[in-house]
Amino acid sequence: MPWCPACRQEYRPGIARCADCAVDLVDDLARHDRAAAERAAARLLRIVAPGGTLTALASGLKGRGIPVELEAGGGGLLVPEAAAELVEASLGQVAEYERVGDVLHVYGPRQDLEPEVPLDPGWIEKSDAELVAERDAAIGGLVALFASPVARLRMRAFARLNGLLAAQQLPIADVLLWTARARMKKALYAFAALLAERPPAGLAARLLDEVKGAEPLLAGQLLHVVALLRDRAAAPALVALLDHESSLVRDDADEALVSLAGFDVGFDAEAEPTQRARAIALWREWLADGARR
Repeated sequence: MPWCPACRQEYRPGIARCADCAVDLVDDLARHDRAAAERAAARLLRIVAPGGTLTALASGLKGRGIPVELEAGGGGLLVPEAAAELVEASLGQVAEYERVGDVLHVYGPRQDLEPEVPLDPGWIEKSDAELVAERDAAIGGLVALFASPVARLRMRAFARLNGLLAAQQLPIADVLLWTARARMKKALYAFAALLAERPPAGLAARLLDEVKGAEPLLAGQLLHVVALLRDRAAAPALVALLDHESSLVRDDADEALVSLAGFDVGFDAEAEPTQRARAIALWREWLADGARR
């Protein structure tokens, strides 16, 4: 009797294709499963990570019973692709990673939890001279207040920070980058929302320059800020990022474009290059039309 290898449903003789899964049926399900397992065991998943991390990763994976070996040349780790699900489950608890085909990129420790930063309204009450004297601490203290649920505190902190930056001739972009690198996402996005009322000229372009060389998690934060700023002059650089090597960056760039344009062309950051190219062409048409739609 024929069987569907996907849904495991048995069919009557003479039927060649599963009506539900649209895959060819097999006569011997057990033999099919053995062959699939053998093929999977022969394939390897390559793990690449920042310098100094591979040894710790190898030790952790071995401790979970996952066969792992160092790639010739020491550029990565090799594990059976059959163990990929277990590898991702293990890494997902401690690291930020992205899988692209048969390569798993590990970027570093998980950064989805924000650090605990005290909200001290006392920074608002300090004199200009005190803020200048304690500039670095003052910037951190005022930025932290952007995460306050009290709108009045956010607005006062914003005013004091702007005054401090003007007095010290510090670019707002530098403070945004510092906030992003400190993983203070709530404060970062509240800061961007306040700036969006009167976006400084060239701010979005400066942040996008930083995106080019940033790791995907930092790039994602900066792209979200660009989306909040709603500066349409940033659109060409965002379209260019749709070809970025990281699917995470491609996806965040597309979300920023959707925010700017007010419509979605259906770009899929995980799709094959030819499929992505069709959606990118639609964004380029929008650019050629003056980004007016």
